[in-house]
Amino acid sequence: MEKENKKTFLNELHKLIYRDNKFYKVWRFLTSGMFHFVKNVWYFRKELYEYQKWDWLYQISLLRKGLELHSDYLTEHGHDDDKIKFKKINKIDRVVYILKCHENDTFIELAEMELGYEYKHDFCELGNNKLSYLEKEQNAAIYKKSLEIEDILWCEFLEIIDGQDLSSVRSELEWERKFDGSGIKGWID
Repeated sequence: MEKENKKTFLNELHKLIYRDNKFYKVWRFLTSGMFHFVKNVWYFRKELYEYQKWDWLYQISLLRKGLELHSDYLTEHGHDDDKIKFKKINKIDRVVYILKCHENDTFIELAEMELGYEYKHDFCELGNNKLSYLEKEQNAAIYKKSLEIEDILWCEFLEIIDGQDLSSVRSELEWERKFDGSGIKGWID
């Protein structure tokens, strides 16, 4: 029995040494690495097509797409208890919504819905100002509210990504009650 253990240990050690070989690395790339590369290019095709290294919105779109794919994976194949899994999925979906708001710059629309009146556009021709004083005040209020909403959503995004402090939790049952699904480190399945 001891000989078998030594033999299997040596076989596993040989496999580890073999995996460091350049021929194995090339073979592995051609058999599985290329497939994963093409699959990821297909998943992120729209984001990669539009990507510009000078603009931060494109990094946000890559993060959003990755989180959408992860949320779909957790929904179909998640191993956690359903209660925990759906808490994670809800937080991931909330982060995706916040990132979409930043991508599409929908804060004016959110402020309009909250305040109850629309932003009036002033298309001036040769200095003719067609907006009344009240409309200018409403536009200023909408713009100010949109900046507040943007700040609130950024703070919420950072809180969800950071997660909650569960260091004082002593039992698994207490952890399940207190866990709200936030924390990007806990989204791994």
